[in-house]
Amino acid sequence: MSDNEINDLSDAELEAAFKSAKAEIGSTVTITNEPDVDYDDEVDELEQPDVDSDDDTSANEEDEKEVEDDSDTENEDADESAETEDEQTDNTEKQSDEVVQPTQEILKVKANGQDYEFTLDEMKSQFGSIFAKAQDYTKKTQALKEYRKTIDIVQNAGLSDNDLNLFADVLKGDKDAIAAVLKRTGVDALDLDTENVNYAPKNYGRNDTELAIKDIVDDISADKEYVITHNILEKQWDSKSREKFIEDPNMIKGLHIDVKSGLYDKLNPIMQKLKIYDGATRSDLDYYFMAHKQFMDSQRDASSKAEKAELARVENQAKVAEAEKVSTVKAKMAQQTATKEASVKRKAAAPTKKAVGTSKINYLNDDPSDDEVEEWFKNIKQP
Repeated sequence: MSDNEINDLSDAELEAAFKSAKAEIGSTVTITNEPDVDYDDEVDELEQPDVDSDDDTSANEEDEKEVEDDSDTENEDADESAETEDEQTDNTEKQSDEVVQPTQEILKVKANGQDYEFTLDEMKSQFGSIFAKAQDYTKKTQALKEYRKTIDIVQNAGLSDNDLNLFADVLKGDKDAIAAVLKRTGVDALDLDTENVNYAPKNYGRNDTELAIKDIVDDISADKEYVITHNILEKQWDSKSREKFIEDPNMIKGLHIDVKSGLYDKLNPIMQKLKIYDGATRSDLDYYFMAHKQFMDSQRDASSKAEKAELARVENQAKVAEAEKVSTVKAKMAQQTATKEASVKRKAAAPTKKAVGTSKINYLNDDPSDDEVEEWFKNIKQP
């Protein structure tokens, strides 16, 4: 219908044409809009993955950035570790360049009351010859043991080699030797009664116990502490104790060792207290043995307590180390959880991509004006 034909229509005809056109347009719009509606749905369906993809892409970019940051941090740590190792290597090389003389262990040996110092190398180098000499000395000493009393007699009597040879000749019946003895001693041969001889030789030597005591005293007398040991035995302790030391001379050396080590100074107060409490009914040596037992018992108790305390300390240290390990693991797990939560929050906060806009159909109002109908009609007729 042309514009002139529309203008020639009456109001009733125009209204009828409007209603007819409106119905026709409504049908056309319905048909025309279906693809648009479907298109919008398709766009939404097609575009939505793009939005998620953009979100994922953004999140992935963030994750990749975090990985890069972590990688950079690891690389920095690796570089720092490498630098530290290089510094340590340099320090080690510098130290190796310096000539450091190893400190040799010094061994102290006391002999004849005098202290001697030897290095371990010296001891090793001399061990062979010293051991051989010691073996030879031991062998010779054992061989002389049976002549120990004879030697002591000779020493006590002040006899010389010539005296011994003279007596040997006398025993063999050498008249000249006998005459020499008579002349030396000023004895008249006529005064001798060879028929009734009641001679019993005197003992100029010492018995085995006395010789053992002499050997021990000779061994310890060079020590400065010997004066203390001698004073204890001769002046402080009672006669019963001295008799026991004579019976077993090795106890003299044992007491001297206690004096040298300082153990005697620890036992003497305990010994004196026990002696007072008991009324001095026993020998000093007995009280000394009692004090020694009491002291060693207390030392064992103290050692047991120290061992228990050390065991408790080690166990407590292990518990602390385990607690620190658990705390470290928990801290790492919390850090990992926080990192995951932060990643989820970043993804949720990432901007979404808007869907592609679609054209909307300009529907007529329920009560359009004539101009609106005319303008609308022109628009829909345009291709």
